[in-house]
Amino acid sequence: MKFIKIFTLIALLATTTVGFAQKFGHVNSNELLSIMPEKVQAEKDFQAYTQQLEEQLQKMSKELQAKYADYQANQSNMSEPIKKAKENEIRDMEGRIQEFRAGAEEDLAKKETELLEPIITKVKNAIEEVAKEGQYTYVFDSSAGFLLYAKDSEDIMSKVKKKLGLI
Repeated sequence: MKFIKIFTLIALLATTTVGFAQKFGHVNSNELLSIMPEKVQAEKDFQAYTQQLEEQLQKMSKELQAKYADYQANQSNMSEPIKKAKENEIRDMEGRIQEFRAGAEEDLAKKETELLEPIITKVKNAIEEVAKEGQYTYVFDSSAGFLLYAKDSEDIMSKVKKKLGLI
């Protein structure tokens, strides 16, 4: 079914654009992003943020281990109410660690987006400018696997690099 939709779309484009000159280009956005100087700083910032969260998680885990070791060492001397209170305290701490872990994963995803979004926007804008200047009808992203055939497509990577001041 998907093949039929794609074939229909291609046929529709071919019939509606007969007589109009089409200019196609492609660029590898992953390669482009990997050479952006801002990406290096974003990766450093992300690693530092990750390290902070890991250190906090380790601190919480050590505290839990200490409480558990203390409980095990002294449980024979504890009354039932104290024993239950200590067990509840350990369970609560385990829950807080799980919540922290889940929140940290979510936070890391947000931080990564926050750091990469301006870089991606800059690359996207440069691609759009090159496409408009070169009067390209379509520009495909060859890194995304959407480019199946490129004979009539021009690789505009060097033009985008130039626009971004990378060459």
